[in-house]
Amino acid sequence: MADATTKGFINPPINGGELQILSAQEYLLTVLAADGTLRTFDLRTRTWGAAPPIATPTPSIDRLRTVTFEDGAIVNASTGADSSSGALIIDDPLPVKGKVSLLVNRFTDTGGSITIAIPPTDALYTSFYIRPDAAPPATTRMVEIQAGASPSRTVLGLGMDNMLRLTQSGGSGACALVGTSAVPLIAEHTYRVGIRQQAGAGNGVLAAYLAEGDAPFGAPFALRSDCTVPPGASSVQLGVLDPTYLALTYDDITLDTRGLPAAAGALSACSYAVDLAQPVYLEAETFSRASGTIRRIATTGRSGDAFVDTPPGTPADSGTNVASYDLTVTNGRAVSLYALGTGPDATADSFFLQVDDGPLQQLATGAPGVWAWQKAGATLTIPNGAHTLYLRQREAGARADKLAIMPSGVPTGMGGAALACAQQDSLLPTMTPLVETAVPPTPTPTITPTPSRTPTRTLTPTITLTPSRTPTPSRTPTRTRTPTP
Repeated sequence: MADATTKGFINPPINGGELQILSAQEYLLTVLAADGTLRTFDLRTRTWGAAPPIATPTPSIDRLRTVTFEDGAIVNASTGADSSSGALIIDDPLPVKGKVSLLVNRFTDTGGSITIAIPPTDALYTSFYIRPDAAPPATTRMVEIQAGASPSRTVLGLGMDNMLRLTQSGGSGACALVGTSAVPLIAEHTYRVGIRQQAGAGNGVLAAYLAEGDAPFGAPFALRSDCTVPPGASSVQLGVLDPTYLALTYDDITLDTRGLPAAAGALSACSYAVDLAQPVYLEAETFSRASGTIRRIATTGRSGDAFVDTPPGTPADSGTNVASYDLTVTNGRAVSLYALGTGPDATADSFFLQVDDGPLQQLATGAPGVWAWQKAGATLTIPNGAHTLYLRQREAGARADKLAIMPSGVPTGMGGAALACAQQDSLLPTMTPLVETAVPPTPTPTITPTPSRTPTRTLTPTITLTPSRTPTPSRTPTRTRTPTP
């Protein structure tokens, strides 16, 4: 089996033919048969099983562009970029996602890039998959975000040490260095990168995120909120932007005004069967996915003995600091959304709730230090089918214990019994148990960590990015780059 996982194919005693490995999580492989059947293979017991369904993120109404190259063209109105230059090819033998990817600067040192034009926007979230072939001989620009004719640019580069660096170039008030990734990228490994920028004169926000494979984004490795970021970001250039020997493979590039998307093909760790003919209660800490600085805090005296929050002082970012709850709805109808929450003061006492790509529904938690049910926004209709409920950060420090979807009535006390979720933890190790911080069972009006508390852990998957790690089983570890005669 070790040889099979290295090659990326195994010959199972089912359905005939070869079966391609799609992902490998610890001892469990998710594979695709020639007839399109998804199966799992347990390396411990050497047994086959049925794979759970893959959650498909709902497209954002604020999505500006999605570039996947799946039409087989680099420049394409549907799945490609607006323009290209330099050494670029469509890579189909070893795609990062789907059928094809974009391979930049193969067998050359001239560089190459694509440019994606977007309507001018002050808030921009850029996300993409990247696979480097080696460390560059010098720091090399990978991404530049430009706002019209402004001389200021947001730049993501890869250094000789294989560390990502987010910088700003040109313009008054630019942040020369925003931050550097804590771990180096490994050649021939796949990563997902996110960049956030928010326009502002001296209070503009720049942030960068890194995750391995399909793991969700955690806290940013680079973050500053004191930059001068010009308004109206209008184009994003990606590739190898300097003449050097470095080949990069790109895929699934998204540009959005609201937030960073979930990983392509990511499995949900927890989903809920929701019957809206009756009130529905969810534990806020039992989410399907979480990103950014959303964290689960263990305590006694609360529903489910835990709640969620974002650490005090966290910059407001409703697009990245999000807890998501996957729902399968029956008896759809008009409902109201509620949350059982609290906050330390009037500057840290509110969240947003949202269903799919509907409007953000603001919710204030009420009196400081007092847990209470509060309604979010106006009544909305949730029809039958698959949906996602989002709990988004508005103010850092606000806490949520339980959520309620009410067809009628108002929740009281601790609310009704919370729904159990369908767990898929064996296929999504990003939901590994946390070493959680205990908090006093009865919050006081001033919610301030005491010296006796252990450091708070963010709900962030551990990304092991060490050179000793073996390549992902779904890819051939070594690519022989020999030019075609």
